[in-house]
Amino acid sequence: MRLIGSIIALLGLCLVYWTGLKAGASERSAAESRSGGAAAAGFQAPAGSVYTSGVEVESLLRSWADVDRGRIRLVQVAEVEGRAPVTGIEFAARPFGSGAGLPLTVLLLGGADGTSLVGGEAVLHAAHALLLHLDELRPDVRVVAIPRCAPDALSYTAGEAIDPAFEAWSPDEDQDGLDQEDPPDDLDGDGMTLDMLVEAPDGDWCLASDRRVLVRAGPRDAPRYRLTREGRDDDSDGLHNEDGRAGVDWARTFPVGWPGPASDGSGGERPMEDPVTRAVADFVLELDPTVTMIFAGNHGGLRFFGGCVDGDKSERVLDLRARLVAGFARATGRSTLSASAGPLPKPSGTFGDWLQAVIRGTVVEVSPWGPTAVWMDGRPLAGSSDATAFVPRPLDQSGDLLEMGRAPDDVSALWMRWLDDVRGGAGFVDWHPVDLGGGVTGLVGGWEPFTKVNPPADQLAFALEGMAPFVEGVLAALPKYEIEVLDVQRDGSLVRIQARVSNRGVLEPVAQKPTAEASGDESSATNGGVTLSLEAACDAAIVVGGACANLGELRPGAVSAPVTWILEAPPGGVIALRAKGPSGLGVEREVRP
Repeated sequence: MRLIGSIIALLGLCLVYWTGLKAGASERSAAESRSGGAAAAGFQAPAGSVYTSGVEVESLLRSWADVDRGRIRLVQVAEVEGRAPVTGIEFAARPFGSGAGLPLTVLLLGGADGTSLVGGEAVLHAAHALLLHLDELRPDVRVVAIPRCAPDALSYTAGEAIDPAFEAWSPDEDQDGLDQEDPPDDLDGDGMTLDMLVEAPDGDWCLASDRRVLVRAGPRDAPRYRLTREGRDDDSDGLHNEDGRAGVDWARTFPVGWPGPASDGSGGERPMEDPVTRAVADFVLELDPTVTMIFAGNHGGLRFFGGCVDGDKSERVLDLRARLVAGFARATGRSTLSASAGPLPKPSGTFGDWLQAVIRGTVVEVSPWGPTAVWMDGRPLAGSSDATAFVPRPLDQSGDLLEMGRAPDDVSALWMRWLDDVRGGAGFVDWHPVDLGGGVTGLVGGWEPFTKVNPPADQLAFALEGMAPFVEGVLAALPKYEIEVLDVQRDGSLVRIQARVSNRGVLEPVAQKPTAEASGDESSATNGGVTLSLEAACDAAIVVGGACANLGELRPGAVSAPVTWILEAPPGGVIALRAKGPSGLGVEREVRP
């Protein structure tokens, strides 16, 4: 009996094992079906749990392009001798060269501030998600993804090996005939070069009540400090680290709002003087994208830029911002985000400031990491009572007498809560004195690498959650025109046709230039207006109505007034109706009366 029982038990285990294998195979089959089957298996996924190096990014993009060379191609954005190349990838649902150009272009830029490594990861993951469903992309859209806009600067941030040509690129900012004679130094020997405060009567900063946090100094605040990188005055000119940073600071080197040369030479002597910066700018200018998403920053939400022809507070602009913010909040679960009708931050020489001023489309900075992204016990760190807007409020500049220090601003308070309650204080070095020589004492401390600017590796996957769905949502919500034929009647040789156009999209990118400049069609230069034209065979003639009707603007969800034609046309002919809007976006429908 014991033997029979053992045999029955063994058969039971085999049955369970076989059922598990079958279930696993079914799950794999379903997963392959959802992701495009065998073709999707060729798109190697980014790790998501570790940062991707520059070499790995290049290899990943090349492997993706090899999967389907008809619809995916590698793009060399910038190739400058002695510098890391800027490489991107372009893809669309239709094969390249298969017909008319694709009117809608979505551009994904990673790390355009030169420091946001997580921004580059977000572009990689978003591009990978779109490639898995390449067949399902809208046929009128192409996507261009550049994960590392500033590869040398990002490698510098990551501590990777960089080309000596980039390391040596630093202007002689103090005009003493020497370059990089005053670089940062690890004064306290802890293996990190952090921030440093040097007391000065005209300093911009003071310490808050939380003595780790800096706030803008008011007229009556003391002591006041200058903020710089850790290091001594190597060239004895009274300044610290003024020639210290290798390369150019992408966050402050573009013409719109350019703040001028920085004390450390990081901004360059002139805007866009760095050849790689200029090459990337020229590429984007020629591409002229409909929507540009710059994945950078550490505010954790969306940042918009000024320069729209309608003004920052027009109904169209505010509606677009609100829709994008709501979509981002849904995709990421960051429910504390809110849209603001207030003024946008002043341009400060960033890539986004310049792009919004020179291209037709909409530019938005998407920040995967920031105070709205940090969580505690599975909930957003910021509650409903202290929700943080997508554009952080300005730092307190009340000017009150600093006794125990003013309270940190809201954003700083959120960061410190995350540091203390989630990270147990790890990741921040308290300010401590160091001897700078000559009777001068500085305070060294601040955030360690991979804390505030980029998330720690164990938080990377969380920071990336929702980035790909947000991009997919933007693509799906772009303008989409449909022609509805309301009536077709024939009376002998006379034909009556009535039709209208609807916009089934949700988002309306704000155009910066007249539509005719982009399309070459003067009839469509109507501030984003839509035209509906009728084309018939040469043996047909329009009796009533014009060949092209101007429908004006068609906002998302709007439907145009009906357009009626009467024409003389023999039976059996084909009549084409064509609707065309901004950037050449259009649709065609045939009628056989």
